[in-house]
Amino acid sequence: MSDVTTYYLPEVFISDERSHIDIIAETLVRTASIAGILKSIGEDYSELVQILKFLTSELVMELYTTSFADGVVGELYDAIKIRLWDIDDESKLSVFINDVVFLGVMVKEGINNSEVVGLAGEVMEEFANMFSLDLSKCNVVREVMNSGNPALILQVVLLGLVLAVGGLSYDGG
Repeated sequence: MSDVTTYYLPEVFISDERSHIDIIAETLVRTASIAGILKSIGEDYSELVQILKFLTSELVMELYTTSFADGVVGELYDAIKIRLWDIDDESKLSVFINDVVFLGVMVKEGINNSEVVGLAGEVMEEFANMFSLDLSKCNVVREVMNSGNPALILQVVLLGLVLAVGGLSYDGG
């Protein structure tokens, strides 16, 4: 294998029914599931981790917000011990990622009504449960959760996803 590896999303015709971000989300979930299966049978899955970093980077670039909470990165870094590929339930992961995407689209469109605030709360709870966050040790995350600010909640969840794959990758490597 060469020193430089580039990963590309499969070339897919994107219709009105399926957006680029939906394809990223679906590919992310399937790749995490495959990596988890390979890990469970003792096979090498390191190349899939690099693809997961790339896909997570793409997802973050599509959904990022300018909201930020001081101290959240360090707190999440210490709190997240589960990697994306260690989540055993593909269906649960799929629902979570789809909820993140839906929340992200709503935030990007500037929609901030009670339904979006409720969805943001649900996404944050799913995130905390999925990654087994001990909220008694996560003061900043708990404050964000209680803030009801969808953009801030989305940003915290996106940061958590980045940490759950071990960082960003803009070139697939």
